[in-house]
Amino acid sequence: MASETFHERLSTVYDRWLEKGAGFAGCNSLAIITGKIDQDEDIGYLKSYALFTWLFGSELQGTLLFLTKKSAKIVCKEEDEQNVSKLVRKRAESATHKLDVVVTAYQAGTIKEALAGIDAPVGVLTKEKHHGDNIDELSETLKAAEADQENISEGLSLVMNVKDENELPLIKTAADLTCNVFKHFLLPEVEDILDRDKKISHSRLSERVENCILEPRRVKMGSLEARLCDPCYPPIIQSGGKYDLRPSAQSDDKPLTAGCLICSLGARYRNYCSNAIRTYLIDASAEQERIYEALVESQAAAIGALK
Repeated sequence: MASETFHERLSTVYDRWLEKGAGFAGCNSLAIITGKIDQDEDIGYLKSYALFTWLFGSELQGTLLFLTKKSAKIVCKEEDEQNVSKLVRKRAESATHKLDVVVTAYQAGTIKEALAGIDAPVGVLTKEKHHGDNIDELSETLKAAEADQENISEGLSLVMNVKDENELPLIKTAADLTCNVFKHFLLPEVEDILDRDKKISHSRLSERVENCILEPRRVKMGSLEARLCDPCYPPIIQSGGKYDLRPSAQSDDKPLTAGCLICSLGARYRNYCSNAIRTYLIDASAEQERIYEALVESQAAAIGALK
């Protein structure tokens, strides 16, 4: 992450918070914090880690970002202090808010000191649960100050919704990987399984698809570093007439069968996600063909109405 990018994106936070206000519940200061991640802990898609990755280029465990209307304070782990200090040192001329950013290594009392004279209400991520000494100290400091707290999850989502020129190519790459997995692995694999009357469960096929995302060279994207590629979620493969269209659906252990197949998968590249769902009709019935044709006509009409 370049220093200029950090300051430009921090300015974007301030623009959304102070000038537009939507999603920030009238807060006078913001406190976004991450804790300690255990080795077997799945952080999922927590907003705090998403924001820090977007701002700092790293999840930055055990870090507090405290923003007031005139300053920004970062309290991070001692081993991260040098890198974070280098990152924030050079301001970007294009940044709309010229802020002094103070970086401090965490030790007992530093968060209390950073929040001295806090101006409430304070914007926090109320639904996130972290653990660590810094988490406890923030909680105790806010409680002692009797500071009202408001959830700013929506505001941070609005900040990161609009992608800049550096992010768009990453999203496109993630989408290309998803499409290539469909085109160069999943569809040929399904056709081979059904043509040869092989027996394979939805869950086993899902595992194979996931392995393809982790090895992009297998789907003609060998230029990508495999360590930067991940599945957004376990691929969902469904067939046999019983379907669960919820995002939380899972591939079951029933065998893959011809007819109507619904496949959902998404690749993540450098923390940017993509998602696609495909319906395949194999040896479809006359009724399924009529329904499909009606849906295609409806889609064309909807797209035409939008133009």
